[in-house]
Amino acid sequence: MEMKSKAQHIVSANTNDDVSVFVFAILDSGKAAYSNSNKGFIDNCYNTSYQDEEFRTAIESIFMRAGATNIEVILKPPRTFNVTPGGTLFQTFSRDRSEKSRPRRTQHHLRMFSHDHECAARIFSFEEKNDIKFDMVIRMRDCAIILEPLRVHDFMYKYHDCVSEDPLKSCVLSKMCADHGGYSDKFWIIPRSLLRPALFTPIEDILRGSHYLLQNPPENSESFIKSIWQFNNVSRFGIGEIDVIPVVESRCESQGELNSTKAPKFVPVPYWKDCSPANVNITRL
Repeated sequence: MEMKSKAQHIVSANTNDDVSVFVFAILDSGKAAYSNSNKGFIDNCYNTSYQDEEFRTAIESIFMRAGATNIEVILKPPRTFNVTPGGTLFQTFSRDRSEKSRPRRTQHHLRMFSHDHECAARIFSFEEKNDIKFDMVIRMRDCAIILEPLRVHDFMYKYHDCVSEDPLKSCVLSKMCADHGGYSDKFWIIPRSLLRPALFTPIEDILRGSHYLLQNPPENSESFIKSIWQFNNVSRFGIGEIDVIPVVESRCESQGELNSTKAPKFVPVPYWKDCSPANVNITRL
């Protein structure tokens, strides 16, 4: 997980604007879920001697020092799904690459969707226990780099209808680039009114083998999101101005420690995989 830019450009940037930031981190422990070793990048960004509790404590410390109001870190072994030839999940993902790579890729997709579901459940539980209600949720992958301050007030002003509680106007904001035939699955700004359908329904509809997915199987994670959101009436507004959402997926280039002075080095992925602002120097995979 890349932590430094998130703490600096989301937590600190917004607490300085008198915005209360709550952090919910849903992470897999153990071996990396995906491998970049064949592309010159490493799987273990941090020293492998660290135990789960050390990671949890470090994550909490970094974000609380940045000004987070509260943080919940869920760190546990990755969930495994039954993806076998002839099974419902295998058929649902029947257009996603070759049969040989499909079980592995399907596991990765489902873990991401299950993390989204658990994160939303934690948010709802926190709201109920503390008698509060969040205005919006910024959902991102653990490998996302935030390149510049991302201020909530700016989005609430510029896209006020989209992030409102009005069910007829509210929509999820995401990057328009690297959609790959669907909706980008890397970074979303979700109004509270759409939190349940945006984060609950993907894994639920997939696991129940919903007819509309079996009849016209999507090709990848992005097209799954598009099909599921459209079926469940979740509107999406794609932002084509790259500098408006200065967030890009990254990969780990060098190992580091659980502190800010010796943090791992994360570098942006190439433009075809996830676009970056023009002033960013892209390291090719």
